[in-house]
Amino acid sequence: HVLGSRGLGDVYKRQIVDHVRDISEHWIKMISKLAAHELVRSTRTIGLLSAIEVGFRSYRELDFRNDEKRDIKRSVVKACMEHGVLIRISHDSIILAPPLIISKKDIDELEQRMTKAFNTILFSTA
Repeated sequence: HVLGSRGLGDVYKRQIVDHVRDISEHWIKMISKLAAHELVRSTRTIGLLSAIEVGFRSYRELDFRNDEKRDIKRSVVKACMEHGVLIRISHDSIILAPPLIISKKDIDELEQRMTKAFNTILFSTA
């Protein structure tokens, strides 16, 4: 019955919306922890979509985008991939957009992997 299957889809949609609402606080805490890392200049988050601007904080006043020594975007992509994290880049930011069904355990694992990736870059440039 068409009406029955349509109603079931609405139930799933509601469950996903409720899940995102419930998990968003945990996601925001994880992004806040990453924001404290030396390679993170700023973060922006809405729901489960986050942008993390990367760069060395000590060069905050400089336009690092035009200086190869301070352009770490490629290094971030490579390090994240090596640690099992797929990211996108938009201008000076990396974009994190997890599946809407992500769990707290997955968010915690993502935080650990991102921190390891950032540390790989930080300690390799020291």
